[in-house]
Amino acid sequence: MQHIVKHRRRYYANLQIPKRLQQHFGKTTFRQSLQTDSLSVAKVRVLPIIHQWKLDLAAAANIAPNSLQNTVNAVRLDKNERAIQEDIALELAVSYDENGNKIYDDTLFTAISIAHGDVILLAEHIDVYLRQANLEQKTIDEKRKRLNEFSERFKTSEDLTKVELQRWADELLEEKNRATVYKIISTCRVFWQWIERRHEIDLGDPFRNIISKPRRKTKTEVARTRKAFSGDDYHKLITFTSDDQMNDLIKLAAFTGCRIEELCSLKIKNVLGDRLVIENAKSQAGNRIVPIHSEIKQLITRLFDTSVDGFLLSNLSFNKYGDRSNAIGKRFGRMKAKLGYDDRYVFHSIRKMFTSQLEAAGVPETVAARLLGHEITTLSYGLYSSGTTFEVLKNAIERVKYPHHK
Repeated sequence: MQHIVKHRRRYYANLQIPKRLQQHFGKTTFRQSLQTDSLSVAKVRVLPIIHQWKLDLAAAANIAPNSLQNTVNAVRLDKNERAIQEDIALELAVSYDENGNKIYDDTLFTAISIAHGDVILLAEHIDVYLRQANLEQKTIDEKRKRLNEFSERFKTSEDLTKVELQRWADELLEEKNRATVYKIISTCRVFWQWIERRHEIDLGDPFRNIISKPRRKTKTEVARTRKAFSGDDYHKLITFTSDDQMNDLIKLAAFTGCRIEELCSLKIKNVLGDRLVIENAKSQAGNRIVPIHSEIKQLITRLFDTSVDGFLLSNLSFNKYGDRSNAIGKRFGRMKAKLGYDDRYVFHSIRKMFTSQLEAAGVPETVAARLLGHEITTLSYGLYSSGTTFEVLKNAIERVKYPHHK
């Protein structure tokens, strides 16, 4: 008889307090008389008492109590038959406020339905779903955030109706752009489909036609997409900053065309004389050789000789996803904003500037693609070519120049 003990012909509710919380409560055990010598009556009276004690433990442990989840847990721990549990729920469901008005709380009824498998508590399944998804940690965290918001709005499978889902989507659209809301709804829809398969249920598709895919951008919107820096912008950036590390990063990007994450993760072992070896790129084509431009030869030699952690750019901090470019990327964002550049200009705009220089210098597109790590999709060069010689790549990259027009 879990949580029930008998002493001198009386039954008591009994719950052991975890050791780490015993000092807080000043005792090792919760105990309360059930005011009966009947075991059947004791089984009815013990459940709400244990439930409250568990809420007290959760609060003491600084756990934000979820009343429905805690109630479900209490019901699952209770060994009474479902009929007895529902009798208890019936007693607790109706109460009265100070004015004598009747108040009805069906939390315990809902918890009993969840505990016995009739209703699904969505929040309980998020962790299992994400563990099976086989995704990168950053993607998992993004999805978890969306699904937590979803399960807060729709606690159970009974709460998820098309009308309420549409109302939620409309509320989201008041705060976020359509593309973001579409991603949120899509994430929740896939999770819901997984729930249906896992529990072998089919409640229809409440997500259908809730929100359409974002429309194509207008010409005005296209014009606001990322822009390339110019040569004058390059000199403005390196002149403005007093951050030596930022200055080095901008110069490296301007004369290699590498992405910020490629430069920040570049190790000194990948600096081989006159070339940089880019590894672990986003695609197979991204793994490439980049000749060292004469303009940054001394810079790379200095960074190589002074490295203290095995990376070409030393002393960058990792974020929780193992990304070394995150913090310095934000620093760049703040710097360019101070210079008056809007959100069309980002660090990637330096890579676009490098690409524009190659095009203006008449470098063939296939050679530019090899330098930038882009896929070559043509049959002849993409499928059959073994690549471009280093000398061709070296000559091409040396055409990149940023004259300063005063």
